Amino acid sequence: MSFADLICGARNLHRSMNFDCFSFGVIDFKRSSFDFYNSSEQFHIYDLASLTKVLTVASVHLDQPDIFDHDMDLLLEHRGGLPATLRLMSSGWKSVLRKFQLVESSTLYSDPSVLLLMLNIEDKIQSTLHEFCKKYWDQDVYFWKDIVKLENAVLTGVRNGKHIQGTVHDNNAFRINEFCSHAGLFGTIEGVCKTLLHLADKYFLIDKMKKEYKFKRGRFLRGWDTVENLDETLAGKGCSLHTFGHLGFTGTSVWIDIEKMRGSVILTNATQGSFYDKSYINAFRRSLGELIWRS
Repeated sequence: MSFADLICGARNLHRSMNFDCFSFGVIDFKRSSFDFYNSSEQFHIYDLASLTKVLTVASVHLDQPDIFDHDMDLLLEHRGGLPATLRLMSSGWKSVLRKFQLVESSTLYSDPSVLLLMLNIEDKIQSTLHEFCKKYWDQDVYFWKDIVKLENAVLTGVRNGKHIQGTVHDNNAFRINEFCSHAGLFGTIEGVCKTLLHLADKYFLIDKMKKEYKFKRGRFLRGWDTVENLDETLAGKGCSLHTFGHLGFTGTSVWIDIEKMRGSVILTNATQGSFYDKSYINAFRRSLGELIWRS
């Protein structure tokens, strides 16, 4: 399948969706190159949502694994016993998180876990996570409060009767109103693809993750989600079991197949049209992912 055919297939899939903007990229890690498509010329900056996690704490582990102790590894892989969700406010949120006593547990995907990990990392590196992680990102990946042209950001829903455009969709990140590790990064499709290539070329993302699979204990591996069911995965049929990535609540996703040396990046504003009903975006993810692996 040519890239032109892939674009045609993606457009056909989008016609049945209830969100207006999407972009996707296909990364060839063998050649350090990528192809991409934007459905809109104007609205091309996306709220990356939980892709923030892999572009912050997971990238720090890739770069500086020696600063992670046992408790930090548990937090990174969502096995520290913290709750899945927690309402946090701008004042006192750090002290609330620091009060948790970690207990090794089975996997429970947890934003508080990743926020507490950010605080622990900052204690170790003696710097803000924001400043430390900038070296990992392309210039078109940035903290939401640093966006200059808000009018180029996609709409991701409504908050307090106003459209959410260029401000973070995640309510905890919005209330905290400062840099967070669980959500808050925005980017273009080109920026995300270039960032992943940078992590692969300079920090040996794929080589290191291939070695990490020997130590896999659950669904998450060093902060990255993994494919566990080849027929049901949201990465789409056609990838291998050695595929890792992450999903974002706004309708974003990244997947990297170690065996194929290929990456799939999908950015959407799915929360524009639906909030809790994920059937639309999940169908889109699976179908477009399958086309990407076949292309």
